[in-house]
Formats: sequence, C-alpha cells, structure tokens
Amino acid sequence: MLVADFFGGSGVTAAVANKLGRNVIHCDIGINSIQTVRDRLLADKAEFEVLEVKDGVSLYRNPVQTMDKLKSLIKGLRNEKPSNGSASIAPQQTSKPPGTAMQR
Repeated sequence: MLVADFFGGSGVTAAVANKLGRNVIHCDIGINSIQTVRDRLLADKAEFEVLEVKDGVSLYRNPVQTMDKLKSLIKGLRNEKPSNGSASIAPQQTSKPPGTAMQR
C-alpha cells in the first residue's frame, strides 16, 4: 500500500506509514520539513530515498511581505478585496482584441 502526503509538515504521516510497513511519498514546500522528516526516518532506521529536494517559496509572517513576494513571482498578480471584506488575490486581466471573449 502507498501513502501520499503532499502537505507533509513534520512527517507524522511518513513516520506512522513507515512503522506500519507502508510505502510513503512525503512532499512539502518547506525545505525544513524535508530535513525534519529525513532526520525522523533516519532515527527510525527506515529505508528511504530522497528523490528531489527543491526549496519552495519562502513566505513571510507579514502578509504584506508575502504578497509582495508572490507578486514578484506571478506576473499580473494584484490585491483584490471581495465584498465580504476578506482579502484574496487575483490575476490582472489583460486587454484582448475586440470580439475576443475574456473568461474569469
């Protein structure tokens, strides 16, 4: 049986899956998560292979800094405030030639 955890965090799912003899795929955006799970599985003497490690987007505790970082990575991203008052993000619309429909 295969267990996949795409938001792996500290690796509890990976550790339990290992103890139950399951194969596991652990993914997370944070490099710290991958390091923590690697250390946890080494301590459990698990047999595993790290296939790929890429550091994800470094986000900040400050939402303004986070939004600025995301805007630098995603062309056309801007802040929008929905009518319910909560914040969201949406891509900016680009102008289309006349007669071209624009989907949202």
